[in-house]
Amino acid sequence: MDDARITGSNEMSHFKALEEFFKKCKEHGLKLNLSKSQFFQNEIKILGHKIDANGLHKTDEKISAVVKAPVPKSLIGFLGLVNFYGKFCKNLATIANPLNNLTKKDVKFKWSKDCQVAFEQIKKENCSPKVLVHYDPELPLTLASDASPVGVGCVLAHIYPDGSERPIAFASKTLSKTEQKYSQIDKEALAIVWAVKKFHLYIKGRRFTLVTDHKPLVAIFGSKRGLPVLTATRLLHYALILQSFQFDIVFRKTSDHGNADFLSRLPKTSEELEVKDDITIFQMTQIETLPVTSRELRQETGKDEELGPLLRALREGRNLQGREAQYTIEDGCILYGQRVCIPKK
Repeated sequence: MDDARITGSNEMSHFKALEEFFKKCKEHGLKLNLSKSQFFQNEIKILGHKIDANGLHKTDEKISAVVKAPVPKSLIGFLGLVNFYGKFCKNLATIANPLNNLTKKDVKFKWSKDCQVAFEQIKKENCSPKVLVHYDPELPLTLASDASPVGVGCVLAHIYPDGSERPIAFASKTLSKTEQKYSQIDKEALAIVWAVKKFHLYIKGRRFTLVTDHKPLVAIFGSKRGLPVLTATRLLHYALILQSFQFDIVFRKTSDHGNADFLSRLPKTSEELEVKDDITIFQMTQIETLPVTSRELRQETGKDEELGPLLRALREGRNLQGREAQYTIEDGCILYGQRVCIPKK
């Protein structure tokens, strides 16, 4: 048998776990090599990580491999190496965006100044001495999420008795082409739902705190009076998903939201296929039933004195406030809740 690791929260629990392990080995006729065994270690290395009482660390060997990497002729290997420690890194997609673009289909490989800057910043990020703490079912749990124009990210963390917040794990993903066209409120809501699904094994069945820097979502997902009447269909769908979890949702302004400040997993080697979700298909179908075509609506919406600026704001992912936060964009048309906004002309 190779690479069996037996742990414990203290010496006594570790000793009992070892006894149980040896008993099971004996029952199944498994033999252990005593000369290759180590007992009561303060730290161990496994699968490219170092584990000790403080948490999960990167190993010097893996860090060195990234730091010493030359300018790559093919990015796939380098990005794969960097992504190995993706759970330790934040802002990775923003930093790596010039490199990510080179992995897309039909893009000629050309190493630019921006690529070199991104390459060096990624190396620096991987050298940071970040530690991921162990999960403890007795400590308060928070899940903070955030969205950028091209990705969503989150961080699962514990709140310690001294008030400090320490990460258990970071996670992130790039948005599909369809998702990148969502309004900012929809992106932020998607970030929450994706984060909850990503870490459901940690949070299912226990109370936790959701943290967002998009204030309208606190009223939508945290209201005890029910959802606002004009809540868009997609947000209603997300709210139904969240109903199976026990959480409090709080607002934290962007300047204090650094832990989840846009993380993004490095994309696959080819561009993701554009797939429209059920909500998008439904809303586009509603638009197509109007006496005017969606093409006419798109053209006139962009020209409209009132709707034109709003359309540009939604496309740019601006953080709209108040009543404007209820607007979304589908197929180039503006929706208010589930109602299509018609240009004056």
